[in-house]
Amino acid sequence: MEISNELLISAAHSMFHGDAAQQHEGAAFFLTRQNSSDALITATEILFQSLLSPQSVTQDQSLINYLRYLICCVIHSASSSESWFKYDRTFLDKIKNDFLTIQFTSSFPKNISEKLDQIIANFALNELPEQWPDFFPIISKFLESSIESKEYSRLLNIFRIFYFFLNFLLFKSVLQGLVRWLRG
Repeated sequence: MEISNELLISAAHSMFHGDAAQQHEGAAFFLTRQNSSDALITATEILFQSLLSPQSVTQDQSLINYLRYLICCVIHSASSSESWFKYDRTFLDKIKNDFLTIQFTSSFPKNISEKLDQIIANFALNELPEQWPDFFPIISKFLESSIESKEYSRLLNIFRIFYFFLNFLLFKSVLQGLVRWLRG
C-alpha cells in the first residue's frame, strides 16, 4: 500500500507540533514506515523539517529529541543497507552535504550528535572515493574552522566520524573475508 506524501507530512507535523497523543500517534505511524522502500527520503525530510522548525505545541524538548534520535536511527539503518544505492544520485549528493552542514553548524544532544556522526560515516563508506571526492576537503575545512574558532567540541565530531568510518570499514572487510573463507 502506497502512502501519500500528504499523510507523511501530516504524521511528521504531528510528531513535532502536536500534543502528546498526536506525537505518539505520529511516531507509531512512522515506525511502521521505517522499512518501506523510501524510508531514507521520508526520514531525512522529517528530520530536516524538525530541525528547521523546532517549535512544538507541548514544548517537550526531551520528546522532540527522542523523536529526532528515532528518525536518525532509521536514517542510519537505511544508509547501512544495500538500499542506499537505489536512491537518486541528486538526492544522495544533497543529503550528504546537508548532514555535514547540519552537524557542523548546529548543536545537538550527545546521542543525536553521535548518531549523526555514524550516519555521515555510513555515507562516506558508501560513497568514497568515487561519489564523494570532496569529502576530505570538506572535513578539512570544518577542522580548520573548528580550530580557528576554538570550538573543540566540533573536533570530537570529526574524530568520531573517522572512528565510525574505520570501524565500519574494518567490519566490512572482516565480514567479506569470513564469507570468502566459508565459501572455501
